Amino acid sequence: MASINELCEAMVAETRDAVAANVVDLSSGMMLGGHFHSSFTEDHFEAVSAAATSLYRGKETVRVENLVKSQRGIDDPGEHYLEEVQLTTSQHHHFIKKIPGRESILCLVTKSSCNLGVGWSCVKSNLDRFLPLVPA
Repeated sequence: MASINELCEAMVAETRDAVAANVVDLSSGMMLGGHFHSSFTEDHFEAVSAAATSLYRGKETVRVENLVKSQRGIDDPGEHYLEEVQLTTSQHHHFIKKIPGRESILCLVTKSSCNLGVGWSCVKSNLDRFLPLVPA
């Protein structure tokens, strides 16, 4: 069975203009594994991992989720609504998707020249490969 690092490396290799991929544990904010080239460093990805965790599980995001749940009559404090996020900078696209049934996310970073559909296709088609490697 491949490792998280190997699966991330394969995602980067198979996706035109991809420069990095990683998996982040939303409970701790720690990077569980990844692969990157270009000017990215492990420090960069640790910072991105913390930012993604804050985006998904930060105080304001949870506040909005709780407001929506109260309006819909849902009384489940553990339920989260945020499933996927796309961030775009002047040079890169970040595709971030929650791994189903896990408290983790899969991130793919591409150059801005990457077609958005290609980036999302790569992320979504690879989610199941990470299931056995990421804690439930």
